This record gives sequence, structure tokens and C-alpha cells, in this order.
Amino acid sequence: MSEEHEQGTGEKKPWLTITVTNELAIVLAIGTLTTLMIGLLAIIGAAVGAKNYLYPTIPETQLASALGCTEAQNCVVKQNMGGNMTLFLDAALTLPKDALVRIDGKCSSACVIFADYARPQVCVTENAKFLLHQGVSKKGAEKLGYFIPGHQRDIALWVFMQGDFPNTDGDEAYLPITYPTTLQFWPLCRKENPPTAQPLDEWMLDKTATAKSK
Repeated sequence: MSEEHEQGTGEKKPWLTITVTNELAIVLAIGTLTTLMIGLLAIIGAAVGAKNYLYPTIPETQLASALGCTEAQNCVVKQNMGGNMTLFLDAALTLPKDALVRIDGKCSSACVIFADYARPQVCVTENAKFLLHQGVSKKGAEKLGYFIPGHQRDIALWVFMQGDFPNTDGDEAYLPITYPTTLQFWPLCRKENPPTAQPLDEWMLDKTATAKSK
């Protein structure tokens, strides 16, 4: 082995040498930027998903489809015979926080489901009349059977104290809830429209005090 070679190999060198060219630098920069963009989009997506979960966007078309109301803040039901229970339940559970629904007439079947689950954003007048019956399971036009509607506990207990949900496909009539019994479940509406600046619970009469005064 020559002296020159020994001197050359006697220097400590890294075991791996990477030569960074301009092209490689550009590729690394693009890769880093892409990773950051993907991370940012993931964060934005998670934030939007959380926002939609906690504060869902309310499509007023649901309320319009169920009750025929175009203004959620001043929705008056004069006569509604119900319909698809899922639609009415969805409309109740996605009701805007500033909405108020006044029942001032006949509310039947799935409409009662709406009025039940939309509480406390539903009030009643002395004209309100709720008509309850067994639900019907269908496949197209074919009736597959009957079921007990999933009302909340207070209304369900009241119904069973009267007997049961009637089967209106037979000779049984609707089970009505009329004034003043309605005040056991819903507050009495005031005669004027609610002021927009006042909370709804302050605008509506206290249902317990109203029921006791009757």
C-alpha cells in the first residue's frame, strides 16, 4: 500500500454522502409543502365536521315539507294530517333554536310526533287538537303491520292511561288531546306574534301555572 494512499484513506469521512442538487431540493420542498397542505386540510375537515355535528346547518325545507311553513320563526299549523314519520321527526330534531311553532288547529298522526319532539319550541292555542293512532308500516302501497309510535314518556303514559293507541284502519277513532289537557304537555301561546328580541321561554306562558289556573 503506498504512502499516498494511506494518507488519503486516513481522513474520517461520513459513511454516506448525499449530494443535494437543485432538482432534489425542489422535490423535497414540494413533498414538504404537500404534507403540510394535507395536514391543514385534515385539520379543516375535522373542524368543519365537528362544527356540523355540534351546530348542524338547518335546512328549512324539512320544516316546509312537514308542516308547510316557510318561516321557522312564525310557523302556524291550522290543519296537518301527518305523513312520513321520519320526515316529521327530522324536522323536529333539526328545528332552528329561534323557531316557534304554533298549533292552532288539527295536528294528526306524525304531526303529533313533531309537536312532541320539538318541545319546548311548540305552543298551543285553545283550538289545538292532537289526534293519535297506531303507526302503519308499509312497503309501497302494501301494509306490513302496525306499531306503537315512539312518543316521549309523558305523552305515552297519558295515552296508556286512556287505554292504548287506536288502530284507525279498523273501526277505532283517533285518540284526541284537546284543550285544556294539551297544557299538560305544551305551553299556551300568547295571542300576538313573539317579539324577535325576546327569548321564547319568556314570551310563552308558563304551562304549569296556566294548567293550574284552569
